[in-house]
Amino acid sequence: MTESDYIASRIAVAILQGAGREIEALNLEAMAERAGDRTLDDLSRQAAATETRSLEVAGALIVPIAIEAARQLWAAYQKKFLEEAGADAAKATLAKLKRWLSTPEAEAATDRGAPLAAAIRQVGQERGLEPEDIEALVAATTPERLARTLADG
Repeated sequence: MTESDYIASRIAVAILQGAGREIEALNLEAMAERAGDRTLDDLSRQAAATETRSLEVAGALIVPIAIEAARQLWAAYQKKFLEEAGADAAKATLAKLKRWLSTPEAEAATDRGAPLAAAIRQVGQERGLEPEDIEALVAATTPERLARTLADG
Protein backbone atom coordinates (compact mmCIF):
# COMPACT_ATOMS: atom_id res chain seq x y z
CA MET A 1 0.00 0.00 0.00
CA THR A 2 1.32 3.43 -0.86
CA GLU A 3 1.82 6.09 1.79
CA SER A 4 -1.09 8.09 0.36
CA ASP A 5 -3.35 5.04 0.46
CA TYR A 6 -2.26 4.32 4.03
CA ILE A 7 -3.11 7.86 5.15
CA ALA A 8 -6.44 7.76 3.32
CA SER A 9 -7.25 4.43 5.00
CA ARG A 10 -6.50 5.93 8.43
CA ILE A 11 -8.76 8.90 7.65
CA ALA A 12 -11.49 6.54 6.44
CA VAL A 13 -11.21 4.50 9.64
CA ALA A 14 -11.58 7.70 11.68
CA ILE A 15 -14.64 8.71 9.65
CA LEU A 16 -16.22 5.33 10.20
CA GLN A 17 -15.46 5.41 13.92
CA GLY A 18 -16.87 8.92 14.19
CA ALA A 19 -20.04 7.75 12.47
CA GLY A 20 -20.44 4.95 14.98
CA ARG A 21 -19.58 2.31 12.37
CA GLU A 22 -17.12 0.45 14.58
CA ILE A 23 -17.48 -2.90 12.81
CA GLU A 24 -16.72 -1.38 9.41
CA ALA A 25 -13.86 0.63 10.91
CA LEU A 26 -12.35 -2.48 12.49
CA ASN A 27 -12.73 -4.44 9.24
CA LEU A 28 -11.08 -1.70 7.19
CA GLU A 29 -8.29 -1.34 9.76
CA ALA A 30 -7.65 -5.09 9.68
CA MET A 31 -7.64 -5.14 5.87
CA ALA A 32 -5.24 -2.19 5.74
CA GLU A 33 -2.86 -3.92 8.14
CA ARG A 34 -2.80 -6.99 5.88
CA ALA A 35 -2.81 -5.02 2.62
CA GLY A 36 0.81 -5.61 1.66
CA ASP A 37 1.21 -4.41 -1.94
CA ARG A 38 -2.52 -4.15 -2.59
CA THR A 39 -3.99 -0.73 -3.30
CA LEU A 40 -6.73 1.10 -1.47
CA ASP A 41 -8.98 0.36 -4.46
CA ASP A 42 -8.41 -3.36 -3.86
CA LEU A 43 -9.30 -2.89 -0.19
CA SER A 44 -12.40 -0.92 -1.14
CA ARG A 45 -13.60 -3.70 -3.45
CA GLN A 46 -12.84 -6.29 -0.75
CA ALA A 47 -14.71 -4.22 1.84
CA ALA A 48 -17.72 -3.84 -0.43
CA ALA A 49 -17.81 -7.59 -1.09
CA THR A 50 -17.43 -8.38 2.62
CA GLU A 51 -20.18 -5.95 3.60
CA THR A 52 -22.51 -7.19 0.89
CA ARG A 53 -22.29 -10.67 2.33
CA SER A 54 -22.68 -9.60 5.94
CA LEU A 55 -24.83 -6.45 5.87
CA GLU A 56 -27.67 -4.91 3.95
CA VAL A 57 -26.91 -3.40 0.53
CA ALA A 58 -26.86 0.18 1.89
CA GLY A 59 -24.15 -0.87 4.35
CA ALA A 60 -22.03 -2.14 1.48
CA LEU A 61 -21.55 1.45 0.35
CA ILE A 62 -20.28 2.82 3.66
CA VAL A 63 -16.62 1.78 3.56
CA PRO A 64 -16.01 2.57 -0.13
CA ILE A 65 -17.59 6.01 0.34
CA ALA A 66 -15.46 6.71 3.42
CA ILE A 67 -12.35 5.55 1.55
CA GLU A 68 -13.07 7.69 -1.50
CA ALA A 69 -13.82 10.77 0.61
CA ALA A 70 -10.61 10.24 2.57
CA ARG A 71 -8.63 9.84 -0.64
CA GLN A 72 -10.07 13.06 -2.03
CA LEU A 73 -9.27 14.92 1.19
CA TRP A 74 -5.72 13.64 1.21
CA ALA A 75 -5.22 14.40 -2.48
CA ALA A 76 -6.48 17.95 -1.97
CA TYR A 77 -4.37 18.71 1.08
CA GLN A 78 -1.34 16.45 0.72
CA LYS A 79 0.90 19.13 -0.76
CA LYS A 80 -0.08 21.65 1.92
CA PHE A 81 0.42 19.13 4.74
CA LEU A 82 3.78 18.04 3.37
CA GLU A 83 4.93 21.64 2.99
CA GLU A 84 3.89 22.37 6.58
CA ALA A 85 5.58 19.20 7.81
CA GLY A 86 8.72 20.21 5.92
CA ALA A 87 8.66 23.65 7.51
CA ASP A 88 8.16 22.09 10.96
CA ALA A 89 11.07 19.71 10.33
CA ALA A 90 13.28 22.59 9.19
CA LYS A 91 12.45 24.57 12.35
CA ALA A 92 13.17 21.56 14.55
CA THR A 93 16.44 20.93 12.71
CA LEU A 94 17.49 24.56 13.11
CA ALA A 95 16.67 24.46 16.83
CA LYS A 96 18.76 21.31 17.20
CA LEU A 97 21.61 22.91 15.25
CA LYS A 98 21.50 25.93 17.57
CA ARG A 99 21.74 23.67 20.62
CA TRP A 100 24.50 21.62 19.02
CA LEU A 101 26.58 24.72 18.22
CA SER A 102 25.98 26.21 21.66
CA THR A 103 27.60 23.31 23.48
CA PRO A 104 29.69 24.32 26.48
CA GLU A 105 32.65 22.23 25.36
CA ALA A 106 34.58 24.82 23.34
CA GLU A 107 36.89 22.28 21.73
CA ALA A 108 34.00 20.13 20.53
CA ALA A 109 32.16 23.19 19.23
CA THR A 110 35.25 24.36 17.32
CA ASP A 111 35.55 20.94 15.71
CA ARG A 112 31.88 21.14 14.71
CA GLY A 113 32.39 24.43 12.89
CA ALA A 114 35.49 23.26 11.02
CA PRO A 115 33.63 21.62 8.11
CA LEU A 116 31.58 24.77 7.58
CA ALA A 117 34.70 26.94 7.54
CA ALA A 118 36.39 24.53 5.12
CA ALA A 119 33.35 24.61 2.81
CA ILE A 120 33.35 28.43 2.84
CA ARG A 121 37.04 28.51 1.95
CA GLN A 122 36.63 25.98 -0.86
CA VAL A 123 33.55 27.54 -2.44
CA GLY A 124 34.91 31.05 -1.95
CA GLN A 125 38.14 30.17 -3.76
CA GLU A 126 36.30 28.33 -6.54
CA ARG A 127 34.10 31.36 -7.16
CA GLY A 128 36.88 33.92 -6.96
CA LEU A 129 35.96 35.62 -3.70
CA GLU A 130 38.68 37.82 -2.22
CA PRO A 131 40.66 36.11 0.58
CA GLU A 132 39.71 38.78 3.14
CA ASP A 133 36.01 38.25 2.33
CA ILE A 134 36.45 34.51 2.68
CA GLU A 135 38.10 34.92 6.08
CA ALA A 136 35.36 37.33 7.22
CA LEU A 137 32.80 34.66 6.45
CA VAL A 138 34.92 32.00 8.17
CA ALA A 139 35.22 34.23 11.25
CA ALA A 140 31.42 34.31 11.41
CA THR A 141 31.37 30.52 11.77
CA THR A 142 33.03 30.40 15.17
CA PRO A 143 30.75 28.53 17.54
CA GLU A 144 30.14 31.59 19.69
CA ARG A 145 29.22 33.90 16.81
CA LEU A 146 27.23 31.37 14.88
CA ALA A 147 25.25 30.24 17.93
CA ARG A 148 24.55 33.90 18.82
CA THR A 149 23.42 34.89 15.32
CA LEU A 150 21.32 31.74 14.95
CA ALA A 151 19.69 32.51 18.30
CA ASP A 152 18.86 36.03 17.08
CA GLY A 153 17.26 34.68 13.89
